[in-house]
Amino acid sequence: MLLFFLYFEIRMIKVFFYRRNGYEHIKFGEEELIIQNKFFRKGKENHYKINEIESFYQAEHSSRNFFSFMEDSFWVIGGQRIYFSYRNKKVILGIQLNEVEVKRLLSLL
Repeated sequence: MLLFFLYFEIRMIKVFFYRRNGYEHIKFGEEELIIQNKFFRKGKENHYKINEIESFYQAEHSSRNFFSFMEDSFWVIGGQRIYFSYRNKKVILGIQLNEVEVKRLLSLL
């Protein structure tokens, strides 16, 4: 039982530090899009070729759905609101954005 609670405590500490020092870094190059979740200046870069990216879409979000509600909570890194198709896979980005920020980012993309 102690290991069960230790697991969730470690997850909460990780999210707390991500909220304080982490961010999502989106960078456009001439031929590729790079998405990186930075956490204390570290993070894995994901590279996507621009000519293979389909258009960007807003992810559907329902306030009545329990899982959507949990995804928006402070203690979860999630709540991505924008996605695109890349090589028949769905790639999501835009952690914890509100509706105004989603619309601005979509118009920019």
